[in-house]
Amino acid sequence: METRLLKYFTVLADELHFGKAAKKLHISQPPLSRQIKDLENELGVRLFDRTKRNVRLTEYGKYLKRESNKLFNHIEAMKNHLESMKNGSEGQIKIGYIADFMYSIFPDILSDLKRKYPKIETILVESDTGSQISSLRAGQLNIGFIRTPIDANDIIMEPIYEETFSLILAKSHPLSMRKHIPLRELADEPYIGFSPECPQPLSRNVMNICSRAGFSPKVFIRSLQINSIVKLVEKNIGYAIVPIGPKAVLKENVKSFELKNYPERAEISVAYNPESSDEIAKKAVKLILNQDYR
Repeated sequence: METRLLKYFTVLADELHFGKAAKKLHISQPPLSRQIKDLENELGVRLFDRTKRNVRLTEYGKYLKRESNKLFNHIEAMKNHLESMKNGSEGQIKIGYIADFMYSIFPDILSDLKRKYPKIETILVESDTGSQISSLRAGQLNIGFIRTPIDANDIIMEPIYEETFSLILAKSHPLSMRKHIPLRELADEPYIGFSPECPQPLSRNVMNICSRAGFSPKVFIRSLQINSIVKLVEKNIGYAIVPIGPKAVLKENVKSFELKNYPERAEISVAYNPESSDEIAKKAVKLILNQDYR
């Protein structure tokens, strides 16, 4: 059944007059009569009762009019929705993020996106930096929040935030009661560090911090997730040096000492694949880059 025939039918069903309907459709009356007859033959039912003076809908016609109106309303809604998707004001966006970023500025970013684009559905995927890069390449993520710099020339990465590093200790540690701790005093203690799968700048920055303090840390355990490192420190298994972001989720049994005087910083960037970014992703990135999250 052609939508063109249904359109002719609905106009005639509204007008109940062949002459008026033909004029509204910008065709002559005989072609309209033939089209309606073709539709009735296709459906095998009579849609109109016709006399010289009146045109009336049959029960079949009344049913088809109701359903046709629903169909055309749905088609119009689909067209409007597709237009909104094309313009980036409606649709869905899939965002990857590193776990500890949720305790930093990420909630503020999500709040800004919701305020600006309330009709966009957001799907969050917690994932490490390397996995996000792979997902961006495969088109499984629209944008990601990753630790940079990282070698991925096909992915665009825009820095949006920098974190200082902090020394974290269990409160049961003998040094935790001090207001300031020279890092050199931890030279012989077990260090809980980042695993090789973590972005190299994290480990490199920590090594540089320790080098400035005059020692090399004695690595006891390595972990991929900062939250896991914090948990191990809480159990007094060792000390760690992590970006300041996790400070918001430090347990009562963990104390942090911000290393403000060291120049090393942990950089977080918004990342996207220029080959697969749709209008929604482009608008989200633009909004994020126009905000000051420092």
